[in-house]
Amino acid sequence: MLFDVAATLPALKPDKRLKTVTGDIADAAAIRRLIDPRTGSVFHFAAVRFGYSRTLLLPAISATVAEMVEGLRRAGGEAAVKRIRWEPDPVIQKMVAAWPRAIVAKRAESLGTHADASMDEIVQAFVEDDLAAQKAMAAG
Repeated sequence: MLFDVAATLPALKPDKRLKTVTGDIADAAAIRRLIDPRTGSVFHFAAVRFGYSRTLLLPAISATVAEMVEGLRRAGGEAAVKRIRWEPDPVIQKMVAAWPRAIVAKRAESLGTHADASMDEIVQAFVEDDLAAQKAMAAG
């Protein structure tokens, strides 16, 4: 199975052993639909198109810590925000201060990836994909 955001160009020769599927690799539901007991292998076709450079700067949003906290507040309420421990760390602050304030990721976008739209979307994805596992680890 070949999976990509758009149909392969030029079109591949018909092969009954190969199925091509289009969709967004960032869409968890699309990925779940790809995998079933009959699926032998899934190849993300963008990997074939990378060529020699196998690195990719992913699109991202810029957000302040205050914006992150507000996203948490909208999703989890004041109780979630009260769980934050503010512990300034000069080493981490220096490292984060050196990060770029914005990212332009044209190559990744040309391959069909996109930045999350907002902090709310990022928090919601965490709740859906990771929260249960994080709670289990904390309890464990």
